[in-house]
Amino acid sequence: MAEESFIPRAFHPQLQQVFDRFEQGVKVVTRYNDSALGKDLKRFSEELKALTELVSVSFEETDGIPAIELFFHDGRAAGIVYHAVPGGHEFNSFFAALYNVAGPGKVIDAEAETQARLITEKKQIKIIVTLSCNNCPVVVQAVQRMAALNDNISVEIFDFSHFTDFKEKYDLKGVPCCIINEEAERKFIYGKKEFSELVNLINLK
Repeated sequence: MAEESFIPRAFHPQLQQVFDRFEQGVKVVTRYNDSALGKDLKRFSEELKALTELVSVSFEETDGIPAIELFFHDGRAAGIVYHAVPGGHEFNSFFAALYNVAGPGKVIDAEAETQARLITEKKQIKIIVTLSCNNCPVVVQAVQRMAALNDNISVEIFDFSHFTDFKEKYDLKGVPCCIINEEAERKFIYGKKEFSELVNLINLK
C-alpha cells in the first residue's frame, strides 16, 4: 500500500499560484535521521523538491534534532526552522513562510511591520504547537513574518507530539507557547496573538 502524500496532489495548483508570486528563489536544508520525525521531514522535503525549481532543497544527515531550515536565495539564514512536519493546521504556515522568505511576503499592517524591523536586540523564539491546534498557525505565521523581516529575530517551531518532554521541562501550560530568549530572560507568551500584539510583547522589556 502506497504511503499517503504529505503534499496532496489536489493542493498542487493552489501551491503553484503561491510559487508564481515569488520574487526570488528559496533554499531549504533538511536535516534528517532515522527517527520518526527525521524520516517524515525527509519525505516531506522530497515531495517539496519535486513541486518547483523555485525551492532548492538539500539534505544532510544529523545526529541532532531533525529540522527543516529556510534560507534566502543568497544563502543567508532566514531564521526559520521547523522541528515539525508541516501538516495539519501548520501546512499553510510553512508555505506562507516560503513566500515571506522569497518575497514580497504576506501584507501586514505598516506600523506593525516598522516596529518589527526596528527590534535591535536578539530575539530567539521557540514556538511549541500541535498540528491540530486552530490558534497555533496565527502565532507561527506572525513570528515567521518577523524573522523574514529582521535578522535579529529567529524562530524554531516544535511539534509537541515529538517533544513531549517539553511539558515538564518548561512547565508547559498549553499551546501555542512562545518561549523568548530561553538562555536569558526566558519569557513565555501563551495563546493566540496577532502580529501587532506579538511585536509589542516580544519587544517588551
